[in-house]
Amino acid sequence: MTNTEAIIRTILGPIRRDTRPLACSVDCLSELLFVQKIPMDEIMVTKDIYPEVAKQLNKNPRTISRSLERLVLCCWEEGNRAYLAKIIGRNLTTLREPREMLFYLSVYSHWNVPFFTAVQAQPSLLSVSYTHLRAHETSQ
Repeated sequence: MTNTEAIIRTILGPIRRDTRPLACSVDCLSELLFVQKIPMDEIMVTKDIYPEVAKQLNKNPRTISRSLERLVLCCWEEGNRAYLAKIIGRNLTTLREPREMLFYLSVYSHWNVPFFTAVQAQPSLLSVSYTHLRAHETSQ
């Protein structure tokens, strides 16, 4: 069991649902954020993550999208609230979109630090990096 899977299981407990779509999505996002150094603003979950996860799990990207949405909703509504607050770094009352949970889990899985603590320490995670933009412009 990977670190990401262990975190998800800690949130959800012993459920029968397949958590691989969520775990693979978080790991794919971590690759983009921490290895390729792509800022959060530039990552498009539907274009950058779902197709890659679909390939890994031999499924349709649309199936991955729906499965991920259900899993995130399950985490939010039925998951361990205290552990979620630890992962996020705040007690949030609502989750606007599944994308947010992916980022919370990715940062926590990678650094074992709450999301908002990590963002305060490294604000470059959030916004477009101008060096990344320049590199992209010159490659076209």
